[in-house]
Amino acid sequence: QTYKEYKIKKSWTMEFIAGVEGGGSSWVCALAKNGDPSKIVEREVYETSGNPEETLSKVAEWLRTRSFCSLGIASFGPIDPAIDSKTYGYITSTPKPGWQDTDVVGRLTRDLPKNIPVRFDTD
Repeated sequence: QTYKEYKIKKSWTMEFIAGVEGGGSSWVCALAKNGDPSKIVEREVYETSGNPEETLSKVAEWLRTRSFCSLGIASFGPIDPAIDSKTYGYITSTPKPGWQDTDVVGRLTRDLPKNIPVRFDTD
């Protein structure tokens, strides 16, 4: 079944988990079955531009228009994965032009429900 079929047939918020993988050339968004992440039901790819806001706003909009119970984000780095850090969720001193000190988690979760668990790590 596709994502749209699940959306129509079921109470589906807990049915899916979301994942985002940010790479130097593209950002990949995916929805997978909760409990079996190998069963991807939807996938989208966005080119990594030199402007983080341009790229991250596309990814954030994709996330905002889906329902899921948790979100995992992996990104090129270096990153700050320490939850207690004031720069948790940031790409830090990357050599990728324009992406230094980018708040990835903050931007991608700004318009999501606050009760969705989010984890951030390196790709």
